[in-house]
Amino acid sequence: MKKILFFLFFLPLLSSLVFASEDYLIPADFGFRLTDHGRVDLSYHPPGVVMGNFNPDDYPDIARIQGKCLEVYLNQCGRYNKTPTYTKTYDQHLTGIRCQGEIWIDYWDIIVTQAGGQEERIVNQMGRLELEPEPGGFRKYTSPPQKVSEADFQLVWESEARPYGMDVCAVDDIDGDGITELCTWWKQNLTADSAFILIYKNIGDNNYELYM
Repeated sequence: MKKILFFLFFLPLLSSLVFASEDYLIPADFGFRLTDHGRVDLSYHPPGVVMGNFNPDDYPDIARIQGKCLEVYLNQCGRYNKTPTYTKTYDQHLTGIRCQGEIWIDYWDIIVTQAGGQEERIVNQMGRLELEPEPGGFRKYTSPPQKVSEADFQLVWESEARPYGMDVCAVDDIDGDGITELCTWWKQNLTADSAFILIYKNIGDNNYELYM
């Protein structure tokens, strides 16, 4: 009886998730593969598709070529609208697309190649593509229709306490092993002139251990 009540309780939630997945795209819909840890495998590039930062947020965006059209999909909190944010149509079919820029800059240009061999560079001005329809400013984006109240959050892991800092972190696979690391910092007090970097490695089940 408990199992039946549990199923009936979560049935509306499951149905909403199904409909939400139909309204949005994920990287796999563009041909990207996932690693064993569920992250996008950036060592594999689907033909005609590139991933990069094409607006000022920290979410990876996607651009692809479809026939004569360039389509740019801006990431909406982990998902992509089915309708591209920007499009540009060319006279000839597009045969190639790539990103190009300086290794120390996060925002790279998009370069598309037409059937006749002509190349065009879509300049990325620090997260604002030439395709941006609103000159002089950034476009405002709305989040997907999902809300999580503060009361719904549950603490699953907590690091050891430090005297000062630990209030900013970055999460990424910094050593390329397919496992997520959490990087943060701390120092002895507010006026200390030196700080320490801490790197925690994900060991599964929402747990991290000090790695470096």
